[in-house]
Amino acid sequence: MPRDYYLQPKSEDPVWTDEEVLFHVRRHTPEARAVKGVDESGGEARTYFIDDKLLLKVQRPHRVRPRTSLEREAFFLKRLEGYTDISVPHLVGYGRTESGGEYSLISQMPGKTVNRCTSNLLHSQTILRDLGFMLRCIHDIPQEPLVNNPLFPGDRSPVDALWRFGNLFDETVAAILNRPGSWSFRLSPEEIANKAMALLPLLDKSVALHSNPGEEHVFIDESKGSLIGIIDFGDSYIGHPVLDLIRWLKPEDRSMLYEGYTRKMPVDDSWNRTWSVACVLADLRVVLQFPDSVEQAYAEINAILG
Repeated sequence: MPRDYYLQPKSEDPVWTDEEVLFHVRRHTPEARAVKGVDESGGEARTYFIDDKLLLKVQRPHRVRPRTSLEREAFFLKRLEGYTDISVPHLVGYGRTESGGEYSLISQMPGKTVNRCTSNLLHSQTILRDLGFMLRCIHDIPQEPLVNNPLFPGDRSPVDALWRFGNLFDETVAAILNRPGSWSFRLSPEEIANKAMALLPLLDKSVALHSNPGEEHVFIDESKGSLIGIIDFGDSYIGHPVLDLIRWLKPEDRSMLYEGYTRKMPVDDSWNRTWSVACVLADLRVVLQFPDSVEQAYAEINAILG
């Protein structure tokens, strides 16, 4: 896929004063009182904690890129309001600064992201099944306002979708070949990619995707081991639904996500065939990221491709 590029990489990246933060926050919430902290995680947006319930996300000037849009996220969050089975931040307001920079004011999500939890909840079946179900609910909302919105990049034809899968396989195979000694399966990575791509059906299912509903964006209640919700829709795009589910690479995780995704309504044969191809792609990535799960990945490749 196209590489990221930054539109103004030499721009300064000042931290806003409390007065600047509250000026913008009070445009939408006049009763806001104080800035409680700043998240300096180094991403595309800097986040300011307001009182005990709000977050102000401000686009960092030197990190402006086409792939990320707070306006796109704001539009998506508004479309998700009112669905009882979908838990995402509530959008309080969106705007631009005098210099044209974006900001959004959203509610804080309770709990912790999975990657910040100290207990071993990564493979909790309940959490992953519930996450799969929530992703299905997000994918099943009326799509026309999202797909027809020019803010959302992505795949709007079967050719677009085929190209995306081909590029994802090419990138993954190249990464494996650049890591000597990482591969030990009977077929080469290139052969596996070619066999998998040959199994793809006509990709006529496109929805607005979160893009990365992974450990850093999924909130849970650590004490209960239960799912709370999903944050950060700024990189959303239009694509096939399976691409959201394979952000969890390990076969056992994806199995739980699939169970949750199909909990109340099955998917059709075309979806399942695409899912099998996406699982092969995820298995190739397991080789790069999770050496302890390589044998499980090889076993799944063998089961799918024969």
